[in-house]
Amino acid sequence: MSEQDRSPAPMENGDFFEHAPMERLRAYMMLCFVGYAIFLFAMGVRFDASPLETFALYADPELLRTRLVETGFYLHVQPPLYNLAIGLVLKWFSGFHILAFYAIFIAIGLALSLMLLTLMVRLGVSKKLSFTLTILFACSPSFVLYEHLLLYTLPCAALLVAAALLLHVFLSEKRGWAGWGFFVTLFLLGGFRPMYSLVYFMVIAAGLLIHLRPLRRRYLAMALLPGILLFSFYLKNYVLFGQFTTASGLGKELWIKTIGNLPWSERVKLAEEGKISTVSLIDRSWAIDFYPPEIRDISGYEHIPVLHEKNKSTGEVNYNHLSQIRISEHYRQDALYAIRHYPRTFLCSTAWSALAFYSPAPIGAPSLQWLNAIYDRAVYGKINVPLSKYIPWLGVSKQAPYLCLMIGWPALFIYGAWRARRFGIAERGVLLFLLFTIFQVTASGILFGFMNAGHDRFEIDPFHFVLLALFLQSVAMPWMKRMMQPVDIPEAPDEAK
Repeated sequence: MSEQDRSPAPMENGDFFEHAPMERLRAYMMLCFVGYAIFLFAMGVRFDASPLETFALYADPELLRTRLVETGFYLHVQPPLYNLAIGLVLKWFSGFHILAFYAIFIAIGLALSLMLLTLMVRLGVSKKLSFTLTILFACSPSFVLYEHLLLYTLPCAALLVAAALLLHVFLSEKRGWAGWGFFVTLFLLGGFRPMYSLVYFMVIAAGLLIHLRPLRRRYLAMALLPGILLFSFYLKNYVLFGQFTTASGLGKELWIKTIGNLPWSERVKLAEEGKISTVSLIDRSWAIDFYPPEIRDISGYEHIPVLHEKNKSTGEVNYNHLSQIRISEHYRQDALYAIRHYPRTFLCSTAWSALAFYSPAPIGAPSLQWLNAIYDRAVYGKINVPLSKYIPWLGVSKQAPYLCLMIGWPALFIYGAWRARRFGIAERGVLLFLLFTIFQVTASGILFGFMNAGHDRFEIDPFHFVLLALFLQSVAMPWMKRMMQPVDIPEAPDEAK
């Protein structure tokens, strides 16, 4: 880290936090984090590994244990790196993998907290405010949920913060290892989730190419290898399956927001008229045998179980079955028809997605419902009034708005865009990276997500907290300080007698 990170900030009124070195603050953060983890365990919070058996994004756990490399290579429903990482844990910690996942996710949560604290301080936020906001984030119900749930949400949030921190080190100190680390982190994100796509990587690379004119040659060398590796995932799927994508199920995501929300009678009518396929009469989550033989029966790769097992060893549908590519394509074409001819349905579904995107995920433990209530009211600004009461076209949605998320987070985005113009080259580069990532994830989560879009927002919540810290540091706190200063009121002159 730079000297700016190590050295104490100027002492202000003898403030303990501002005078403490960063190493000590990180130690305090670790103590708070470990203490809170022990408290959560005592309150009955346990790690939930059930998504491994039920969620569509996972390959068959048995194949991950026994045929890991082959299974990862032939994945088309998701990028391969996350499943490969899960498979390594299943192989190395067979019999007690849940405990291993628990330890790994606790470590990721701790690393995320420490990196977020460091990033805020490096961007000029006071140590006291950085520490307070990091604790507020790490104690939130959403953080607790994803720290105890086998999903890529927490690892991706940690990778994003790591990328921002590495970018600041690279831009401010010109450290080559930090530049390499930044692009490797972007590659890992693209290998974990299709949302951080090749386009996302290329836009960031191009933006930095413009931003770093004196270092273009050195910078291009750093971006080249991770970019080629990420491109290879797309090329592999194009060669094997004819799909230049790492997410073959995107058509199903669009379908549930369009045709999937039309009345059943309307769907039947459209199918009978030949305007949509009969695939749209089958729910996207149903077993493969429900689909017509001409769609589900596909030859090729018969020796690859992950492409030909209709069900996983857990009994769930195998969404990586070879026929799922064709099935998803039918859903996509029908969804595009609905967007053209039933735009209101898509707009209503997108509005539901926006409400879900700006809604926090609660802790399920009954003993911690009080924590959900505190954060809902005091932090997120929940109003217990369903918006559908005042906006009829939302339909039967009972979603209550969280004003601090729905209004506060977009307002902070606007503030960040304005603030970027006033920063130096390193801080401006990091802030632009934060803003672009927030825009990318928000647009993707709302347009292609549905009722689980809040998973996506959590991944960029650390960036929102960084923007909040900058706003409080530069605007809110100075304003409050001015308002609290005593005002000298001149005495009225004595009236002439």
